[in-house]
Amino acid sequence: SSFALSGNSSELTVEAWVKWTDDGSDWYPILEQGWGTNSSRFYFALTGESEGCSVDHAPGTPYFEFKSTPDDPEGCVYANQPLTQGQWTHIAAVYNSGNVKIFVQGELLAEKQLSTTSLLSPAPVDLNIGYTIAGNETWFSGSIFEIHLSNSALYTQDFSVPLNLQADESSMGLWQLNSGSGLIISDSTGLGHQGTIDGATWTASCPEEDLDNDG
Repeated sequence: SSFALSGNSSELTVEAWVKWTDDGSDWYPILEQGWGTNSSRFYFALTGESEGCSVDHAPGTPYFEFKSTPDDPEGCVYANQPLTQGQWTHIAAVYNSGNVKIFVQGELLAEKQLSTTSLLSPAPVDLNIGYTIAGNETWFSGSIFEIHLSNSALYTQDFSVPLNLQADESSMGLWQLNSGSGLIISDSTGLGHQGTIDGATWTASCPEEDLDNDG
């Protein structure tokens, strides 16, 4: 559902468990809000055949693009290596008063200090999981297990990755995509930010299978 993050936010965390496959797409969107519109706020994705942060990367490299001002020249941070295809990986982007970090499997792989200290808050606009209107519409290729959006900077240094993401008082949305049916994705925070499935299907797969090999 459409919702505004109140005021110009000084803290934000987006984290997800993903397993991607390279199908030749330009990008692989994970979670975005209004990207490619006049209400652009943030875009969390993996690179594909096109540039990420206006830089060429190997496909599958995590990056976080965002707006602190309507014409933000600084708003993009990217990791230094791609994710392994076909393997569950936890990735997180953390914005904290102008300091931006990207973590992969709990390890800090990128950090950038900006001159601005808060994220732009445009008019309320839908969040999209695994899809963006930008670039003539693009979809994620692979599986997404869970996505968590928080208005707090949850990670400041290397951390042990949780197999199951948990909601807390700072959570704005927690979408657990590991079980369900039909066309509705529930929001586990209780805030009612439910989603509608369009073009995706449920699958029985989880990060634990890459740790114990028993599925």
